Amino acid sequence: MVRLPWEVTPQLTGSRLQLIAAIFDKVRKDLLELHEPDKGDGGWSFGCRAYERTCFSLSKLAESAENSSWLKVEFDKLACTLRIDGVPLKFYRGAPEDPTPRALRGGVSIALRDARSGQTNLFQLFGEKQWQDDGWFWLLAIDTHGDGSVSRVVIIQATESGQTRYPWEVPLEAQVAAVAEVTTMQRDGVDLPPPQVGPKAKENAGDATTAEPRVAGDDADGNP
Repeated sequence: MVRLPWEVTPQLTGSRLQLIAAIFDKVRKDLLELHEPDKGDGGWSFGCRAYERTCFSLSKLAESAENSSWLKVEFDKLACTLRIDGVPLKFYRGAPEDPTPRALRGGVSIALRDARSGQTNLFQLFGEKQWQDDGWFWLLAIDTHGDGSVSRVVIIQATESGQTRYPWEVPLEAQVAAVAEVTTMQRDGVDLPPPQVGPKAKENAGDATTAEPRVAGDDADGNP
């Protein structure tokens, strides 16, 4: 059964995940303009700068007044962990179908630390070994194109052994329908003189016929 993140963990709402995913996308797009392979920049330097700038931008996002109540960024040396209303969320670059060993170790380490503090019922009931076998934690996978730009951001649940479930691709851009204001186009009315009633005047056959002048906008293209 496919379940959405907020159906499993209510704190992980779509709007919150979109804000975070937008950071990953923007940082890597900006870095592409600075990356200079012809001057020696390689994948290693791109990846390091992307990670540091991402952590910095996420910290700034968490410090903003509108997000500080639900988003926290924790650092353990260079390791960065997000907390969304207390829920830990590790991120890594790679495919969501194949979490990296480092991401799995980081995810289980944070989740296990929380479990030890009594926040997970499974740990309280069955102990650490059972939790490690059956416990699930959240990860964010940042999948990229060959140039380093983001192709998709996917949130998944994973176990220490690398099992995954409930993948959901986070939209990178909000799809907002453009609504155009509808204006009724109506020509101004023309005041006509009252009709003249009386005997019809005889036409003079010798009079010249005068053509009606062309009015601007009457041609097929609406041009004068």
